[in-house]
Amino acid sequence: MSLSNLHKSTKQSWLSKTFPTPGYMTLNPVGLDISRKSIRIMRLVHSKDGFVPSLYEEIKFKESCDFLENEKDLNTCDELREALKKLKAKYGFTFVSVSLPEMKTYIFKIKVPVEAFANLREAVQFQIEENVPLNPRDVVFDYKILSDESDVHDGHKDVIVTALPKSVVRTYTSLFKQVGLMPILFESDSHSIGRAVISSEDKNPYLIINFNDTEVSVSIVEKNIVQYTSSIPVSPKEVMADFNGPEAQLMKKNLNKLLVYWFTNKQDSYNQDRIENAILTGSAAATPGLIDFLEKHLTISVKIANIWENCFSLDEFVPPIGRDQSLDYAVSIGLSLIYK
Repeated sequence: MSLSNLHKSTKQSWLSKTFPTPGYMTLNPVGLDISRKSIRIMRLVHSKDGFVPSLYEEIKFKESCDFLENEKDLNTCDELREALKKLKAKYGFTFVSVSLPEMKTYIFKIKVPVEAFANLREAVQFQIEENVPLNPRDVVFDYKILSDESDVHDGHKDVIVTALPKSVVRTYTSLFKQVGLMPILFESDSHSIGRAVISSEDKNPYLIINFNDTEVSVSIVEKNIVQYTSSIPVSPKEVMADFNGPEAQLMKKNLNKLLVYWFTNKQDSYNQDRIENAILTGSAAATPGLIDFLEKHLTISVKIANIWENCFSLDEFVPPIGRDQSLDYAVSIGLSLIYK
């Protein structure tokens, strides 16, 4: 998991700390996106056109595969295990960058006194207990300084923290070990998507709406840093079937609440600009009428993501994946971009 510049990589990520940085650059890990309904992989390689796909594939599960939270869950993921074995045998890769369940990730902002920056990690760890309903000893975390160098308010700077239960990391690591794969980092879907669809030079705030297999996940990215994530418990299929139906109305209500919260949060208003743009990912994002529905009710500009934003120019290279299908690969593309 990483919280540094979304396009530039975080050599400070949890598992990445165990390897020297030069070693990572040569491993060329495969981006591995695991959801309840499918698994997707992507590897990007450098070419004259930019970073282009050298391998990609999706395997859909016959039954829903719940997220793995502890060792006993390893007995319930046979389809996932077999899919991993199949992909490894077919493509021969060993190293993977992996997305972990958004619903198990905690992302929050804290204020740290400037005087504490000499021992920033300890200062962050001290505040974890106030923001995560777990013992600090049972979580792994990463952080990113949000404030600019000169951006100090009342003697404090803002820090964005992302934390995840150690049990989740251990469980997925055990699964990969069983099939002969080595994860070199874990991060949440929202970080990966942001890295893929937002230009690394763009510091503006964006609302990212991801229509995945079973729910709608949303995140806010500003200054190339994920600052908020949540999931809306609606079925993307039901939303697309009827924009006047209860699922679509619930989604609209939740999205509006989020936009209002972001804009009116007085405590942090000095560093929060109004969100004027939303980016859609997931193949359902291409559903006719969806953009009109969202723009009408959210009163912001809405567009379908260019998931190749930080890979290559579509004017110079035609990707081997069609646009609608490619929208499902935002997570795995973002994961594959980490060490580019």
